[in-house]
Amino acid sequence: MLRLLLIFLLIPFVAPAQSGAAIAAAAGSSKYSIDYQKHKGYIILNSGKKVNGIFEYATWEFPSFNLKHYDENGNLITRYKMAQINKAVFYGADTSLIHCDSTYFKRLNDKSYLSRQLTNGRIKVYDDLFNINERPGLIKTTQLTVYFQDKVYKVDSEKKFIELIQKISPSIMISHDASIKSVIKQLNSAQ
Repeated sequence: MLRLLLIFLLIPFVAPAQSGAAIAAAAGSSKYSIDYQKHKGYIILNSGKKVNGIFEYATWEFPSFNLKHYDENGNLITRYKMAQINKAVFYGADTSLIHCDSTYFKRLNDKSYLSRQLTNGRIKVYDDLFNINERPGLIKTTQLTVYFQDKVYKVDSEKKFIELIQKISPSIMISHDASIKSVIKQLNSAQ
């Protein structure tokens, strides 16, 4: 009886994942769920080789998250595991955060995956969300890495992030009701 109940409960979640139409319904309720799209761009492998093409983040392939690499006709060429990739640049950007036409990802020293670069100035801010322009304004606020003057800071909350930015760059005027998003926009406009 318990098995039968489990089967009926899982059917709505398995069917969408099998069809490939969108992200599975189970993840749809997550704050960070994203319906990943294909993007032109390039990746740089750990070997230094540059690969151009069309890429799509392959979700639901845990534990070996990877990028699918397509040709111009949309045919799958191969997959690259995140552990093989050092940097990536994809056309398209979250213009609610940053004023450029591409999104940059980089492997940070202590990570086995790519982190998204959110700022372009002297203060570099990264989050661990693989989001190009699918979910504008979405930032993974619980895992931010900040690089400033050869120092690395890790913060896990909005309050700690804002306090850190005020400490390392007191010339930036941050309002009392600021959010991570507004501070990142401010850092990008100060470039």
